[in-house]
Amino acid sequence: MGYPTFDAAGAVKFDLETGKISSAGDEQLALLPAEMISMLEPGDSLHRVARAWGESQGKRLAELIADGDDPTTLDLLADHLGGALTVAGLGKFAIEIRGDALLFRVAGLSGDGAGTSAGRTALLTGFLAGYLGALDPAGFEVLPLSSEPDAELFWAGNPTAMKQMIEWLEEGVAPLEALDRLGRGGAS
Repeated sequence: MGYPTFDAAGAVKFDLETGKISSAGDEQLALLPAEMISMLEPGDSLHRVARAWGESQGKRLAELIADGDDPTTLDLLADHLGGALTVAGLGKFAIEIRGDALLFRVAGLSGDGAGTSAGRTALLTGFLAGYLGALDPAGFEVLPLSSEPDAELFWAGNPTAMKQMIEWLEEGVAPLEALDRLGRGGAS
């Protein structure tokens, strides 16, 4: 049978009579200039808000998966998570595989005044963690690995692997080398 693809047309509803914007799940939404995202200050509050936002978006895919008989695929995740990020105006999404590592690239912001920034990175980190957490309650943590003017690369892993990655990064190991080291079972 297969799962339905992400429905961008039905993801956001505009009610001009009441002045409200809502999601397909009837959450009230608000639009804001993309430049404001670069003004966000990273911290616990932003992480909690972004994670809750991602989780609310991820619940829609979790419900779809729970109702289906087909196995979940990376294509399904890329379609729905990518659609959620695109509709939110946060960029174009792609999944990349590096060894056993699951990486997420969010691109497409150059030239719009809202390129990569600490606030945008923190927002995306929390959003991705919340979205993945809605799909797997055992938990995923998300770590930004690199940033370019028009794209950011994130890694998702379990809490134990995340702890090891953070230790290596604090020791000065380059992010992609730390990821490769993790894939080799922690060999230096």
